[in-house]
Amino acid sequence: DFKLESTDSYGTITMNVQVPDTAKHYIVELLNEKKSVIKSTPVIKNTPIKYLNYPAGKYLMRVIYDENKNNIWDTGNIKLGEQPEKIWYLPSTIELKANWEREDKLIIPLTPAPIKAKPIVPKSEVVDPIKTPPSRLREVPEKLKN
Repeated sequence: DFKLESTDSYGTITMNVQVPDTAKHYIVELLNEKKSVIKSTPVIKNTPIKYLNYPAGKYLMRVIYDENKNNIWDTGNIKLGEQPEKIWYLPSTIELKANWEREDKLIIPLTPAPIKAKPIVPKSEVVDPIKTPPSRLREVPEKLKN
């Protein structure tokens, strides 16, 4: 027997989207915590987007800079030297509570901030091998020294 939750178990999110350039196209996506797309909405002007009756939980927002205006994210083409379309994530999660209506601003930046690579080793842990010999190596036994 299949049973739906009562409408009190769901909430509504309204995102008031502000675009930086009305000559360009964008795709606003609502994602779940696993970054799976739940809803995708093409946007070309400042507009509210309503997400009605979604289960309580945490959500993410992603914006695709739709350079070729085809309403999908393009991965680029190595042979043609085309880069993938840029993506920007809203830095914070959106928490939706049951039986709530939430309204937020989504101000799309003119260009997404570049993704910074995380250092493999923090600078504080980098040692000069010439000045600091590795502590895990054993000393050379006396009988093997020249």
